[in-house]
Amino acid sequence: MFVPRPIPSTRGAKVAMIDLEHLRQNPDLYRTAIARKRIPLDLDVLLAAETKLRLLRQELEQLRNKRNRLTEQVAKNAAKTKAPATAEDAANSECNPYAEIDTDTLIALSRTTGDEIATQQAQFETTEREFERLVALIPGLPCLGVPDGVSDDDNVELRRWGEAKTFPFAQRDHMEL
Repeated sequence: MFVPRPIPSTRGAKVAMIDLEHLRQNPDLYRTAIARKRIPLDLDVLLAAETKLRLLRQELEQLRNKRNRLTEQVAKNAAKTKAPATAEDAANSECNPYAEIDTDTLIALSRTTGDEIATQQAQFETTEREFERLVALIPGLPCLGVPDGVSDDDNVELRRWGEAKTFPFAQRDHMEL
C-alpha cells in the first residue's frame, strides 16, 4: 500500500507538484494514474475540497474587505467630529453604504465581522489541511508504456550497463549497518 512521505508545510507555500488546472481539465487521466498506482485517493473528494477552499478564500477576502471599509468609515466619522464636512465627503458618502451609520454601530459591525472572519479562518485552515493531505497523494502521470505491477519484481529491465560486482562477503543493507 502506498504511504506518502509527510511534506513539511510552510505557511503560504503550496506543496502541490501537480498543476491543479490540468487536474481539473483532465480528471480521467489522474483517475487512471491513481488506479494504476493503487493509491487510496478519491479524486472527487479532492476536487470538492479544492472548490470549497476557493469559495472559502473568496468569502474570507470579502469579509476582510468589509471590515476594512467599516474601520475606514469609523476613522472618517472620528475625523468628521474634529473637522467640518467637505464637498468631497458628501460625494464619497453616496457610494459608501456605511457613511450614514453612527460610529458605535460601525464599531459593533466591525467586531461582528471580525468574529465572522475568525470563524471562517478556522474553517478555511481545516479545509486547507485536508486539501494539502489529499494533494500529497496525487500521483504523477505514468508513461503509457510502463507496465503495471504490484512490487519491484514486476519491473521490466530495459538494459544493463557493465557487470554486477561480486563481493567475498555477504552483503548487508544500510539498515543492518
